[in-house]
Amino acid sequence: MSKLKFTYKISKENNLITIVQEGILNLDSMMNFINTLNSDPLFSPKFDHIVDLNNVQFELSLEDINKYVQHLESNSKIYGVKKIALITNTPNQVVYSTLFKEAQEQLQPLQSVQIFSTLESAYNFVEKENISFAQILQTVNISKKELIA
Repeated sequence: MSKLKFTYKISKENNLITIVQEGILNLDSMMNFINTLNSDPLFSPKFDHIVDLNNVQFELSLEDINKYVQHLESNSKIYGVKKIALITNTPNQVVYSTLFKEAQEQLQPLQSVQIFSTLESAYNFVEKENISFAQILQTVNISKKELIA
């Protein structure tokens, strides 16, 4: 697997960010992604997230996780109420997503993080009335094609 590639779409009208990542996710690539997303002028800390991690291999140590938790702790005031749906399909993804979920909920209790195996379940969790599942599926499929290009 190669270094982490990512793409995201921000829908201000739906308060939703759809994220697709692929490759190796380590502390540096995770922090790079967070900084890129947070610096986007359309970004809001109150937007819900659907994150497709199906093509990600996590390579994190306990020290990396602690550094990420410290980052969350130091930035907890800028993050608002939101739902984060993580889509996984391997034991590696589930383990690291669960660690992320536990850290996120402990340090930022206004956020709800859930782990899903399907996009449709993730869509149902974020409960968006103004955007259909078909639109989300199309957004994810287009994003996956962008990562290949």
